[in-house]
Amino acid sequence: MMTHYLFSRYWPIIFFILVSTPFASLRAQTDSLTRSYEIQFGSFPNIESGAKSTIGLTSLAFDQVNHVLQQSKYNNVFTRSLNFLGVQFYLGAFAYGTLPHEYFGHYARAQEFGIQPNGYEIFFPSFGGNVPFSIIYETDAIHRQMISAAGPEVTTQIAYEATKTLYSGESVPSYYGMYLLGGKLVDSYIYARNDLDAFVDDPAQYLRDAEDYFAEYNVPNDPVSYLLALAEQYGYYDELINPEDTWATFPADPSVLINDFVRDQRDRIRRAYLLQLLDPAILYVLYGNYRYLVKDELRFKPFMFRVQDVQFMPSIRANLGHLGVENYYDLFVVLPGLSAFNVYYRHGGNQEDQLSGAGIEWRNLSLTNKISLTAQLDYWQDEQARFNGFAMLYYPIAQRWALSGSVGYKSEGSLMGKPFGEELYGYGGLRWQVQYQ
Repeated sequence: MMTHYLFSRYWPIIFFILVSTPFASLRAQTDSLTRSYEIQFGSFPNIESGAKSTIGLTSLAFDQVNHVLQQSKYNNVFTRSLNFLGVQFYLGAFAYGTLPHEYFGHYARAQEFGIQPNGYEIFFPSFGGNVPFSIIYETDAIHRQMISAAGPEVTTQIAYEATKTLYSGESVPSYYGMYLLGGKLVDSYIYARNDLDAFVDDPAQYLRDAEDYFAEYNVPNDPVSYLLALAEQYGYYDELINPEDTWATFPADPSVLINDFVRDQRDRIRRAYLLQLLDPAILYVLYGNYRYLVKDELRFKPFMFRVQDVQFMPSIRANLGHLGVENYYDLFVVLPGLSAFNVYYRHGGNQEDQLSGAGIEWRNLSLTNKISLTAQLDYWQDEQARFNGFAMLYYPIAQRWALSGSVGYKSEGSLMGKPFGEELYGYGGLRWQVQYQ
């Protein structure tokens, strides 16, 4: 069972960040009233396509509310604040945080490994939710580890998909920075830092504090579940485990679970998420909402560095991989007359094994006057060389509608947003444009 308490304990900190006055050196844009939306359906775990669908559907809802309000006689700072706090922040946190975290993350990843969850719970109107299931230690540790990681992986993927739009060279909606809030701060640094520090520093007190929760669900929160399964994968708990016991069973003295490997990985997770917070894109949480609330501007154009006609911008993301936490160091590029692309370097692991790799994604590259292509190529090295190749085609079926279809193949191992096993995968979907008057 995996539980996610999005915003529940830290909403005062997050609220302060959202309403603080940001820097104001960027250019506001309200020139375009045409927006594209996309939904996709694919093979489990569906993290990448689920992230795109989450952004597509929530963007459609937010844009509709924004434009109706802007054209009404009730459009003022007070009503815009209600829209921001009630729709984009509160309800939005469920739509682009809790729901995809639980469903496209834990639920779908469990089914990918042939594990049937016992349900799907959302704690509305309070924040959070969980996916309960019963498995034993005989189930592969790597599968339990990746199920634990899958929730935060989804919100990180959503933040990544939003960053690709931010650095496409076009203007974006004012609320777009909100998609980065969960994946880069709440569902990563805050969640992992507080959960892991409490467990590693005093595991007995950690279990006492969560006594009622463990009595019902038997498994700790995602970061601790991930860390325990990772250490188990490396044999650190062989003498403590009965394979027929239900996961997770804690010894009478839980301090025996803490060792140098666990402490080291906790520190690596902390550093990886701190590096992710250096990503300047997270400032758009402040800037975009400031422009909307104060200036009543629905769109802005993100800053990118420029050398002659070439625009570029760096970015950082973090993900819980099969060897340990990893960072992806992205460079987003917009070339004149061509579509946008990004390249990345990837590095992470644990104190015994390391992983490194690189990749490229080129989006919406025109093949003919009708067909466009999005393609990905990834390579990484752990104990052996691994790769991923993916291509998606878009074909228009009407003036403002297009169908998409894709196929990919990857080696076994973790790659953010992708299935874990060595297999063919793919998904299809629908893209449409809405013209706002």
